[in-house]
Amino acid sequence: MFFKRIFNSIRVAIKDDWGLLLVALGVATIVWWNITQRSVTERWFWSVEVSLENGLKPSLVLHPDQVKRPKVAIKVRGPRSYMDTLSDSSFQMSPDLSSIQSATKQSILLSPDDLRPQPRLVQTIPMDRIRIVSSEDIKPLRIDVQTIWNSKIRPIVPKIGKPAPGYIVSASKVTPATLTLAGSDPELEAHTIIQNRIPLRLQSVRSKTFTHEWKLEDFALGELEVLNMKPNDTIRLDLQIESQFASQEFRQVPVDVLNATEVLTDFTYTP
Repeated sequence: MFFKRIFNSIRVAIKDDWGLLLVALGVATIVWWNITQRSVTERWFWSVEVSLENGLKPSLVLHPDQVKRPKVAIKVRGPRSYMDTLSDSSFQMSPDLSSIQSATKQSILLSPDDLRPQPRLVQTIPMDRIRIVSSEDIKPLRIDVQTIWNSKIRPIVPKIGKPAPGYIVSASKVTPATLTLAGSDPELEAHTIIQNRIPLRLQSVRSKTFTHEWKLEDFALGELEVLNMKPNDTIRLDLQIESQFASQEFRQVPVDVLNATEVLTDFTYTP
C-alpha cells in the first residue's frame, strides 16, 4: 500500500506539472539507452570471405586465378549474447556484381549492406540486429574481380528449303561460318549448331547464284551472347543453283535411215 500511495502521488504530480512530465520522459530515455547500450557490443572479424556469385551474369565466370575467394576484415555491431558465439566463418560479404558486363578485371566497392550470414552455417543469426555501421568498418573497402567469357564456338547450319523442280544446290558458303557464343552451360549445350528461325525458301529461285543475308535476331540463340559479331553485322549465305538433267535409257528405238538404197540390218551407235 505504501508504494501504491507513492506511485499515485507521482502520477498526480506529473499530470499536473508538464515540466515534470518532460523531465520524467528524459530520465526514462536515458535509462533505456544505457540498458540498450550495455547489451550491444562491437567486434572485429578479421578474415571474412567475399562471395563472388551475386549478380554475375551467366555468360561470365571467374578467372581460374581467382578460385580462392578474397577475404576482408569487418567490424560488426550486435547483441552481446550473439556476438560472443560468432566467428569469421559465420559471415560472408556478398557484393552485387551486375555492373560487370564483359570479361575484364574490375574493382568492386564493398558496402555495409553486403553483409550476409554464411549459407553453410547451421546457427541462426538475427541479421536484423547485426550490422556493419559504416564503410570505414570494412578493410579493404575494394576488391579486384577478374572474369572471363564462358564461351563455345558453334557452326552456322542454315535451314533452306528445296529449290524448284529441275534445280539443285550445287555449292554453298556461309560467312562467317561459326559464331563464338557465351552463356550458361545448359544454354551452350542446347545450341550445338546455329540455325535461322524461318527456313529460307528457294522455290522461285532460277538464277545460278543466289545470296541472302540475315541479322543475328533471325537466329535462335536463346539467352546467348555473340562475341565475334557486332549487333548490326549480318550473316551471309551464297548458293550456287544449277539445272538438274535427268538421264534415262531407252531400248528398241527404231532408226529410219534417209535415202537408203538397201535394207539396214544392223548398226552401231557411238555417242
